[in-house]
Amino acid sequence: MQDRFANCHTIMWYDQYCENYFSKGFKAYSAEAVLHDLDTIDADIVALYAANQWGLAYYKSAVIPQSIGLDGRDYFGEVLAGLKARGKKVIAYINWLDSRHPQWRMQRLSPSGLEQLHTDSLEPLPYYDKQGFDTVYKLHYGEWFNHCLISPRREEVLRLAEEIVSRYPDLDGFHMDMFFNYGVCGCERCQPRLQKITSSENPTYLQVLEHWDECLAWRQEESTHTVAAMAEIVHKAGMAFAPNSFCPIYLSPTMAVSPGWWPHQDFYVTEAWLRLSSGYADAHSTTVVSKWLRAIDKPSALLVTGQHPEFSHAPLCAEEYRLHAASCLANGAPVLGSCGQGAYPSTASNAQALRTMHEIFGEYSRRMDTLPERKSLARIAILWSQDSRDYFEPGENTLQYRFEFLGYCRALLEGHYLFDIIIPEKLLSPDDLAPYAFIILPDAACIDKGTAELIRVYVAQGGKILASWETGWRDERGRRRQESLLADVLGVSFRSIYPSGTIYAERLPEPCLVYGSACVVEPTCAITLLRYAAPDPDYPAVGTGVDLVPGLMTDNPFLTINRYEAGEAWYVSASLGYSAYKSGYYQMNELLGEIFSSAGLPCDVDVQAPVTIEFNAEQDKAGNLYLHFGNQTVPAYHPGKAIDRSIDQFIPVHDIRVTLHRMLDKRNVQCSAGEVTIEAGDGTTTLILPAVKDYLLVKILAK
Repeated sequence: MQDRFANCHTIMWYDQYCENYFSKGFKAYSAEAVLHDLDTIDADIVALYAANQWGLAYYKSAVIPQSIGLDGRDYFGEVLAGLKARGKKVIAYINWLDSRHPQWRMQRLSPSGLEQLHTDSLEPLPYYDKQGFDTVYKLHYGEWFNHCLISPRREEVLRLAEEIVSRYPDLDGFHMDMFFNYGVCGCERCQPRLQKITSSENPTYLQVLEHWDECLAWRQEESTHTVAAMAEIVHKAGMAFAPNSFCPIYLSPTMAVSPGWWPHQDFYVTEAWLRLSSGYADAHSTTVVSKWLRAIDKPSALLVTGQHPEFSHAPLCAEEYRLHAASCLANGAPVLGSCGQGAYPSTASNAQALRTMHEIFGEYSRRMDTLPERKSLARIAILWSQDSRDYFEPGENTLQYRFEFLGYCRALLEGHYLFDIIIPEKLLSPDDLAPYAFIILPDAACIDKGTAELIRVYVAQGGKILASWETGWRDERGRRRQESLLADVLGVSFRSIYPSGTIYAERLPEPCLVYGSACVVEPTCAITLLRYAAPDPDYPAVGTGVDLVPGLMTDNPFLTINRYEAGEAWYVSASLGYSAYKSGYYQMNELLGEIFSSAGLPCDVDVQAPVTIEFNAEQDKAGNLYLHFGNQTVPAYHPGKAIDRSIDQFIPVHDIRVTLHRMLDKRNVQCSAGEVTIEAGDGTTTLILPAVKDYLLVKILAK
């Protein structure tokens, strides 16, 4: 199944949003008109709505109502036939969201209590009554019903999947979108299990948090059960299963998407989070997601989502797509796509969107064709622990572990270090860590004994690690251990959580603010390099209680180093990555960079460029090198702020200098745009690049 999309470079997620009350929906519909638009875009794969966010079919279904305006026409089948005649790969997709059965909706359990489901104001749509299904209610864009994961909607979508894959055997794949709940559900279906877990007749949000490990594990089991059942249906039909699996780095654990899905997926579909998760993501988000996709080692697609819902049909500027494309090209090159950019409800398409998609997809495909199979040259790895994301901090708005991880990623990217993301689920033996000279464990609190042992062996054999915060101090479900699994490697013994949410780290010329959380540890054999400064007791109420005044130095270690057999372990006892990512305060960023330098993170290629230039290096089987440069120097853009601006142009960066510790023959250096100037040094070669607009590739041929 996984080779179904081999040699595909681009995918068009052809959303055709048509509200369930638009009687003139599809008024411009003809298969020829839709196919003309899709011909213009010319993607390798097209994902086509079979059923939309209102739970309405775009064909004549025996399971759910057909969308208003189609009047029995088989929109889905007609467009599918045309695409297959053109040699395109086609994915059918449905949506978990609905506009029927309000009683199936999730009921959010929050600190203020259980959300009440009001149905009195819902307006039925008589149009659908004649079809013989349950009542359809009038809902505007964004007002879809999000049903509980264990509601009867589960059986309905499984029947829908079976109907679609059996009726349309020419399909290449099947997708379910938005299969998640956005918070803790306390509906009548969930109550019996929550009551059992919490031992309470009326479970509260606080009680759920106290039993977070059991509650979340149960939701993940239920979620995986549905995914496995749908995959079985799709695979039996000989098609690839490609649900929207999102990406855990930028999303809440309450969505209940877990690695339990992975064995059932043939094609991993996720999205670029710059706009979708504007409160959490930054311009590096696509690079981080692409590296993560490379780590899970599955065929994958990354979708660049369009504008906010109020402007759902307004196309993004081509430059914004190029920013994402550059990150994809440099980090494993998943299939690149666009979603949220389909037709208007009338079925006419935005002309600018068609031109933009055609232009961007053509560029991406041509650039992909210059890239053979290749591997990363990174000798630094950073561990992503989904167990830590899920269980380190209970609740739906968990940020601490996520930001700690992202803070270290940002520091690596802006320092132009080459690094990979690794995940515990793919670490099977010490050989999996052998390619790396340095491994970073940012608050890898909830790791299992097997992963800890692999890291222990890695360090004993000469590897280096940098761990932070509560690394190894909890089990896989977030329950605190008496001691860290890596206490002997780190050379420290954990004592307690630091009593204040703010600490100051020793640094010249003055202590550096770090906030979030910290651990009190006692060196057993580690050497203390930096310490905490205690708050000045004469000023206990300065500012908000976060902005404390630094006082005298303590004996509590902030940064330590320990020699463990043939290797070396560095340890930061506070949430420095979290602080740096959340605030962007320059002193925190500087301190992170100084720690990287002191720890000796390998920097095999010296890149002298602004922090807005992303860099990665790869090698193919023939030994040819590929140096990727992505430019994120764009006009002031503030995702999540009250005032926004499109990414609509790049500010070119000139005179980037790249030094390699080897001699090069200029005849072996190729550049995707312009000439490279070469300066020879003592056993080194410095490349001076032409101006980088969005993306630049330098290929160095093997001798």
